[in-house]
Amino acid sequence: MWGAIFAGAMLLLYIFWEPVRHFYRNRKLKKPCKVYFIIRSADSWTSDYAIQDDYDHHLNEIVVPANSQVNIEIMYEPLVHFYEQEISFGCPGNNDLKPFVEKQFTKYVEQPAKSSWVHGEDGHYRDIHKFWHAPRKKSRNVGSHFVVGFELKVRAAGRYKAILSFLTDEIEGNAELFITVEDKPTTKMRCFEHSGCFVSPLNKNDHA
Repeated sequence: MWGAIFAGAMLLLYIFWEPVRHFYRNRKLKKPCKVYFIIRSADSWTSDYAIQDDYDHHLNEIVVPANSQVNIEIMYEPLVHFYEQEISFGCPGNNDLKPFVEKQFTKYVEQPAKSSWVHGEDGHYRDIHKFWHAPRKKSRNVGSHFVVGFELKVRAAGRYKAILSFLTDEIEGNAELFITVEDKPTTKMRCFEHSGCFVSPLNKNDHA
């Protein structure tokens, strides 16, 4: 009799726990990663929108010049294990004004391995809302970090929300960043990795 009672209790616990488990997992998957722009140290590679120093800097918002092309990198760190089918990246808003991706790249492979992709190549494409889509098809585990690079076409000045989306085999998750576009960039970018740290934007005169 006690065995039957125990089995029944376990069944009830399972019936109760399964929807609760799925609820909390789906809640985590809606924001599955910690996401930020990364500005690398000066000895790594040259940034075309920020003044670099000896450290890497992590930012939620970057400042870039209007009417330009800049290479940006985004790092993401999974907070929950998931299978990543695809990522997309772009800015909501007016298609004629907002920044958009012209090319995707990675700095993590040696030549002659392929390290960049344009629209329509190997499953990479830009949709009618100018969001970039890239196939991934990888399992992402907690404790690792991943970097994706984009060549960004920047146009009108303004502040734009940027959304990085993760299409999993379960639900879609999202993360928000911001891109501020200035005609002559002067606003310093706050680095949240180092206390009291700000990164200065790069102006053409800084190349002299």
